[in-house]
Amino acid sequence: MKPFIILTLALIWTHCCISQEAVIFYMNNGLKNGENENYKQAILDYDTAISLSPNNSEAYYLRGSMKGEIEEINESIIDFDKALKLNPNYLFALINRGIAKVDIGKYKDGIKDFDKALNQNPNSTNLSEIYYYRGCAKYYLADFKESLTDLDKAIVFESFAAAGYYMKGNLYGDLKDFQNSIIQFNKAIELKPAFTLAFEHRGMAYEKQKQYKNAISDYNKAIELDSSIASIYFNRGVSKYFLEKDSDAIIDFNKCLDLDKNYIDAYINRGLSKLNLGDKEGACDDFQATRNLGSKLANPYLKEHCN
Repeated sequence: MKPFIILTLALIWTHCCISQEAVIFYMNNGLKNGENENYKQAILDYDTAISLSPNNSEAYYLRGSMKGEIEEINESIIDFDKALKLNPNYLFALINRGIAKVDIGKYKDGIKDFDKALNQNPNSTNLSEIYYYRGCAKYYLADFKESLTDLDKAIVFESFAAAGYYMKGNLYGDLKDFQNSIIQFNKAIELKPAFTLAFEHRGMAYEKQKQYKNAISDYNKAIELDSSIASIYFNRGVSKYFLEKDSDAIIDFNKCLDLDKNYIDAYINRGLSKLNLGDKEGACDDFQATRNLGSKLANPYLKEHCN
């Protein structure tokens, strides 16, 4: 019987070696596909790696990361859960699960993950990321004081400085401190000159201060950087409306609606510009369009101008 036992053990050892080599192959293949933004194929690679090595926490983590890239956030959280069950101290899985929870609006749950990450790894090299995303979660919960504390800690690190100043700009904007909001956006843009959203939101802060020309200048820059964002055209149209440039404003509202046909405020504001130009019929069509989309926001205009 000994030769059989030895042979059996040799076969098992060979199988294990082949399986391990296959796991490494599919893990590396998944990394390559992920780097090439071929996320769905990367997920298939990690599926195979997991089938060969069911207790591979890294495979679950990486598959969860790829699912996040294709907006399968709930599925990504399930994978991060599995990775953490296999390895409770897996910092990257903990941080990314927290980020995923923030993405789907589970801000308090996300904060718990970030708190745990900090408690487990107070000297982590990922402190900037933890502070930034925890600050974002607190911002969305309107806990502005605590959010500001975390964002201030995040901007100490170069990797999240621009994003941190950007979020601080939004925070001060929500507090109606538009002058300070502009200062924060200035810092974000100084660090990241091609920061599209920082230009847009600084424009919005200028607009709140009735500095419409400055606002339009920022919207122009934002559109130059990315011409696919509907809200930038809408906001530029609003500034032009306040400058009584209704024809130009309508062009921007048209572009906004080309990009997002369900943009309620664009219909309303285009309708108001049309009223200013004496196009009552066109205005009423726009106000009615909002009602057709299920909104009641234009009802006062319909009642006053279209009956």
